Amino acid sequence: MTEQNFVQRRNQIWNTFSALTIGNRKELKKNAVKFISLFREITQDLNTAKANNFDPVIIERLNALVYEGNQILYGQHAWTFKTLLHFVSKTFPQKIRLHWR
Repeated sequence: MTEQNFVQRRNQIWNTFSALTIGNRKELKKNAVKFISLFREITQDLNTAKANNFDPVIIERLNALVYEGNQILYGQHAWTFKTLLHFVSKTFPQKIRLHWR
């Protein structure tokens, strides 16, 4: 597999994933399964590019995409006042009552 062939075949997937990561959260939630699938493919693409010693520009682009996907999946999400209030007033007391024994 040549570097140019690899980029031509996979470029559309990379652009689709990039659009998902840049888009709004509602769109991301609606396409969650697609996001996970693309994230897995891009991670494999990064490993392939590294294994074949492709151009560092390609590796850096894929690394940036994997980093963005990783931040979306595993990054810490900020607590808004509304979510904190809901947790303190509803969720936490419900969990206490459920597991009180």
